[in-house]
Amino acid sequence: MIKLGIESFAKLIAFEKPVALTSGELFAIRDLIRKAGVKAIVSHQHRYGVHYRKVKEFAASGALGRVHTVYGTATGWMTHLLSHLIDYTCWFNSYSPGAWVMAQAAGRHKFTDNHPSPDYLGGFVQFANGVRGFTKSAPARRTNRKSRSGGGKAASARKARKGSRRSSPTAAGAP
Repeated sequence: MIKLGIESFAKLIAFEKPVALTSGELFAIRDLIRKAGVKAIVSHQHRYGVHYRKVKEFAASGALGRVHTVYGTATGWMTHLLSHLIDYTCWFNSYSPGAWVMAQAAGRHKFTDNHPSPDYLGGFVQFANGVRGFTKSAPARRTNRKSRSGGGKAASARKARKGSRRSSPTAAGAP
């Protein structure tokens, strides 16, 4: 499709995410577009939501003071959501260039899904303006405590002991 667009003298090619499923595919697309002198854009529709624009306006207004860290967290598939998290992190930081980036991925369960991706992905970027960006894409937390603790009488006893040691928020907080 990209070659067809270039051969048809397109001036702009708009992409929906994910643009490619591998770095090799992405770099090949980038090289084709650069060689042809065609402009390209990746669509990020989420950013047009009122709530996202309000966060951007609030952060840019100075009401928070100097922003030193931007967090982006999502549950679900990395190939489905991570591009949005990266876009928010960059957008909320006025597109300051990254000085360095590191990331880690783990888990193979979602590779058999219809949106193949690692189960967990975490990333860190140090922007040139000193702001740090963190992104994380992971499965939703399980809410069934029994399956996490193993269930049975021993688990119930642990829960009872744990519950009896908890402090109330008032007791643990300021006087």
